[in-house]
Amino acid sequence: MSDNGNYQDLVKYYSERYAERNILEIIQKENSETVLVNAASFFLHPKNGGKKIEDRLLKNLMDAIGKKYPDDTGKFLCIENEFPCEEDEKSTKRIDIMIEFEKYCIAIEAKVDAKLDNPLDKYSDATTDRSNGKEPSGFVLIKEKNLRTTEEYIEQMKNKPGKMITWNVITWEELLDGIEDYIEENEILSISNPYENLIDSLIKIYKKPKGLEDIEENLRNDLDIKLKKLQTKLDESSISNEYNLYEWSGDKELREVIEPRLVLENKENLFKIDICVGIRGLQFVVFKKSGYSSKLFKAMCDKYPFYYWQDYLDNYELYNRFVICYRDDEKDDVKGPQFPQNPDDKKSILGIKSVKRKDTVLVEYDENDEWLDLACNKLNEIKEYLEEYLKSA
Repeated sequence: MSDNGNYQDLVKYYSERYAERNILEIIQKENSETVLVNAASFFLHPKNGGKKIEDRLLKNLMDAIGKKYPDDTGKFLCIENEFPCEEDEKSTKRIDIMIEFEKYCIAIEAKVDAKLDNPLDKYSDATTDRSNGKEPSGFVLIKEKNLRTTEEYIEQMKNKPGKMITWNVITWEELLDGIEDYIEENEILSISNPYENLIDSLIKIYKKPKGLEDIEENLRNDLDIKLKKLQTKLDESSISNEYNLYEWSGDKELREVIEPRLVLENKENLFKIDICVGIRGLQFVVFKKSGYSSKLFKAMCDKYPFYYWQDYLDNYELYNRFVICYRDDEKDDVKGPQFPQNPDDKKSILGIKSVKRKDTVLVEYDENDEWLDLACNKLNEIKEYLEEYLKSA
């Protein structure tokens, strides 16, 4: 073939390649490690992208170590990107993806083009802490070309002091094996039309979500009255001197909530308690203002059964917010993170948003307002336990 023919083929190839750009190429993020890791995380999540591809990525991941999801891992509990390894919120030591199951805790450090140079010893400590007795395991996700240098680096890290978890190497090709079938055959992914997807993203800049307008005004008023009663009750006690106490009903720009909150904030920043004043009763959500605290997580695991909090409008379970639940069987040995089983489908391995679980409603209303004393007693129990535990830790 002549040089001119080769040139024409080259022009045709690049012209067609440019015309067939996907959404990340349009916004010039096709090589962004953060964006690509977030995309992989979306498709690893069984209740989000995973259900569109029959959990192909999750199954590929566990197949790499000879395990099966969900038979070996147990049910899925939560996933978090940029999982912090230290209490300091300014720390750069963060694990790209942390996946938690009933029986396994999986850390994933992902690389697109960069070579591995991360502190796997620190990542191992953080994964072990979070596992809370589950089996901890790690993966390094890389391109095939970096396989040798990655394996060499992992061997070097084994000489570090302390106990390292096992770090397995998996390539992007292995993780994504079979995923193209779901674009070509099933045509169920919105990325098949990047322009529509991109336009929708632009519209969301100015057009905020709607839906709460349908909530009856008298229902809102009733919840506000209950919240004010509880706030007055707490203000009359000594708790208002020790803690910041305020109402929070959502930030329309950041986070919209359906049911209002009364927030109890420890002045030493040890923890916060969201008292969700809901239609069915009160829910108690424990978290730390500045992000994640492994000490607070351990304190909760030692005392309470809980779900990872997921409100009605949350897309993901929140790994650092714990909504306390009670157990019908009253077993004291059942503590730590629980699976939010769908009560209408006992065989489901996906679960429901924890806000919907009836066993998270620890205080129910009554006509004589006796619920106010029950709420104060429960709140005092939680705060006194956490104070003692966290100050002595």
